[in-house]
Amino acid sequence: MNSQASDLDARAHDVRLYVFRETAATGQVPQPPQISRALQRSEADVRSALHVLATGKVLILAPNDGNIWAANPFCAVRQASASVPLKSGIGPSVSGTLWALPPRWGRML
Repeated sequence: MNSQASDLDARAHDVRLYVFRETAATGQVPQPPQISRALQRSEADVRSALHVLATGKVLILAPNDGNIWAANPFCAVRQASASVPLKSGIGPSVSGTLWALPPRWGRML
């Protein structure tokens, strides 16, 4: 693996950890501008890492703007048909998710 690919893998790892930790803590899926500020990376770097994660089916990106639609098991957009508030036990209510993380998972992320 060349250094450019390993840098992208490391960036994707950092972005993944931030997205899941922030989502578990706040109940809100962060979007590229917020991730960029938090990790002190350019938004282009963050978006390339998000595409790597989407290719690996770690998360789902919106087709036209590249924002995060879902970071399994969290959903970033409200769904008109099946938006049911769930209590995760680790923060605010999470809406539009299929699952809510058990409390111990928040500490594991």
